[in-house]
Amino acid sequence: MDIADITGPGNSGTTWRVEGTATKTDDGGLLIIECRRHTTQGLSQESLGGLAFRITDTNGVGGIIVTPLALQSGAALVAKSQSIVYVKLEPWSTSENYLAEFMGTHFHHITQHVGIGFSEELKVHVIRDGKIIDERT
Repeated sequence: MDIADITGPGNSGTTWRVEGTATKTDDGGLLIIECRRHTTQGLSQESLGGLAFRITDTNGVGGIIVTPLALQSGAALVAKSQSIVYVKLEPWSTSENYLAEFMGTHFHHITQHVGIGFSEELKVHVIRDGKIIDERT
Protein backbone atom coordinates (compact mmCIF):
# COMPACT_ATOMS: atom_id res chain seq x y z
CA MET A 1 0.00 0.00 0.00
CA ASP A 2 1.33 3.43 -0.87
CA ILE A 3 1.81 6.15 1.70
CA ALA A 4 -0.80 8.83 1.15
CA ASP A 5 -0.91 12.48 2.13
CA ILE A 6 -4.35 13.49 3.25
CA THR A 7 -5.11 16.47 1.07
CA GLY A 8 -5.02 19.78 2.85
CA PRO A 9 -3.92 20.36 6.40
CA GLY A 10 -5.83 19.02 9.35
CA ASN A 11 -7.66 21.35 11.71
CA SER A 12 -4.42 21.59 13.71
CA GLY A 13 -2.59 22.99 10.66
CA THR A 14 -0.47 19.90 10.00
CA THR A 15 -0.59 17.52 7.02
CA TRP A 16 -0.83 13.86 7.97
CA ARG A 17 0.87 10.93 6.23
CA VAL A 18 -1.06 7.67 6.47
CA GLU A 19 -0.87 4.30 4.76
CA GLY A 20 -4.16 4.78 2.97
CA THR A 21 -7.57 6.38 2.88
CA ALA A 22 -11.00 5.20 1.82
CA THR A 23 -14.36 6.83 1.32
CA LYS A 24 -17.52 5.38 2.80
CA THR A 25 -20.05 4.65 0.08
CA ASP A 26 -23.12 5.57 2.12
CA ASP A 27 -22.12 9.08 3.22
CA GLY A 28 -18.79 9.89 1.52
CA GLY A 29 -16.99 10.13 4.87
CA LEU A 30 -13.21 9.78 5.05
CA LEU A 31 -11.69 6.65 6.58
CA ILE A 32 -8.01 6.50 7.48
CA ILE A 33 -6.24 3.16 7.01
CA GLU A 34 -3.09 2.38 8.96
CA CYS A 35 -0.99 -0.78 9.20
CA ARG A 36 1.21 -1.69 12.16
CA ARG A 37 3.28 -4.88 12.11
CA HIS A 38 3.76 -5.32 15.86
CA THR A 39 4.61 -8.98 16.52
CA THR A 40 5.45 -9.06 20.24
CA GLN A 41 2.45 -7.26 21.77
CA GLY A 42 -0.82 -5.82 20.55
CA LEU A 43 -1.22 -2.14 19.78
CA SER A 44 -1.52 0.07 22.84
CA GLN A 45 -4.10 2.63 23.85
CA GLU A 46 -1.50 5.29 22.99
CA SER A 47 -1.15 3.99 19.42
CA LEU A 48 -4.87 3.97 18.80
CA GLY A 49 -5.17 7.38 20.44
CA GLY A 50 -2.82 8.77 17.77
CA LEU A 51 -4.94 7.30 15.00
CA ALA A 52 -8.09 8.62 16.68
CA PHE A 53 -6.60 12.13 16.71
CA ARG A 54 -5.64 11.93 13.02
CA ILE A 55 -9.23 10.96 12.24
CA THR A 56 -10.64 13.85 14.26
CA ASP A 57 -8.07 16.36 12.97
CA THR A 58 -8.91 15.56 9.34
CA ASN A 59 -12.70 15.51 9.89
CA GLY A 60 -12.70 11.79 9.22
CA VAL A 61 -15.55 9.51 10.19
CA GLY A 62 -13.52 6.47 11.22
CA GLY A 63 -10.56 4.29 10.47
CA ILE A 64 -9.20 0.84 9.83
CA ILE A 65 -6.21 -0.51 11.73
CA VAL A 66 -4.43 -3.56 10.27
CA THR A 67 -2.09 -5.50 12.57
CA PRO A 68 -1.17 -9.14 13.33
CA LEU A 69 -1.95 -9.15 17.06
CA ALA A 70 -5.11 -8.33 18.99
CA LEU A 71 -5.45 -4.81 20.34
CA GLN A 72 -4.65 -4.26 24.01
CA SER A 73 -7.77 -3.66 26.11
CA GLY A 74 -7.37 0.14 26.28
CA ALA A 75 -6.74 0.28 22.52
CA ALA A 76 -9.88 -1.78 21.88
CA LEU A 77 -11.91 0.75 23.90
CA VAL A 78 -10.46 3.67 21.90
CA ALA A 79 -11.13 1.84 18.63
CA LYS A 80 -14.74 1.17 19.54
CA SER A 81 -15.43 4.74 20.67
CA GLN A 82 -13.82 6.28 17.55
CA SER A 83 -15.27 3.95 14.86
CA ILE A 84 -11.90 2.31 14.18
CA VAL A 85 -12.27 -1.20 12.78
CA TYR A 86 -9.61 -3.79 13.62
CA VAL A 87 -8.35 -6.12 10.89
CA LYS A 88 -6.06 -8.98 11.93
CA LEU A 89 -3.53 -9.79 9.22
CA GLU A 90 -1.04 -12.62 9.77
CA PRO A 91 2.57 -11.33 9.90
CA TRP A 92 3.72 -13.56 7.02
CA SER A 93 1.09 -12.09 4.70
CA THR A 94 2.03 -10.56 1.37
CA SER A 95 -0.11 -9.10 -1.40
CA GLU A 96 -0.09 -12.56 -3.02
CA ASN A 97 -0.52 -14.78 0.06
CA TYR A 98 -2.48 -13.68 3.09
CA LEU A 99 -4.79 -14.65 5.92
CA ALA A 100 -6.93 -11.89 7.39
CA GLU A 101 -9.78 -11.72 9.86
CA PHE A 102 -12.23 -8.85 9.57
CA MET A 103 -15.42 -8.52 11.61
CA GLY A 104 -15.52 -12.25 12.37
CA THR A 105 -14.94 -13.36 8.78
CA HIS A 106 -11.73 -14.94 7.50
CA PHE A 107 -10.26 -13.96 4.16
CA HIS A 108 -7.38 -15.84 2.59
CA HIS A 109 -5.47 -16.25 -0.60
CA ILE A 110 -2.70 -18.76 -1.01
CA THR A 111 -0.74 -19.14 -4.22
CA GLN A 112 1.09 -22.36 -4.93
CA HIS A 113 3.68 -22.54 -7.65
CA VAL A 114 4.07 -25.99 -9.15
CA GLY A 115 7.03 -26.85 -11.33
CA ILE A 116 6.51 -29.34 -14.11
CA GLY A 117 9.53 -30.92 -15.73
CA PHE A 118 9.66 -32.71 -19.01
CA SER A 119 12.12 -35.38 -19.89
CA GLU A 120 12.46 -36.32 -23.49
CA GLU A 121 14.24 -39.38 -24.72
CA LEU A 122 15.27 -39.83 -28.29
CA LYS A 123 15.99 -43.29 -29.59
CA VAL A 124 17.88 -43.60 -32.82
CA HIS A 125 17.74 -46.84 -34.76
CA VAL A 126 20.13 -47.43 -37.60
CA ILE A 127 18.46 -49.88 -39.93
CA ARG A 128 20.18 -51.63 -42.83
CA ASP A 129 18.43 -54.13 -44.98
CA GLY A 130 15.38 -54.09 -42.64
CA LYS A 131 17.40 -54.99 -39.57
CA ILE A 132 18.43 -52.75 -36.64
CA ILE A 133 22.20 -52.61 -36.69
CA ASP A 134 22.64 -49.84 -34.09
CA GLU A 135 20.43 -48.38 -31.38
CA ARG A 136 21.27 -45.34 -29.28
CA THR A 137 19.40 -43.17 -26.79
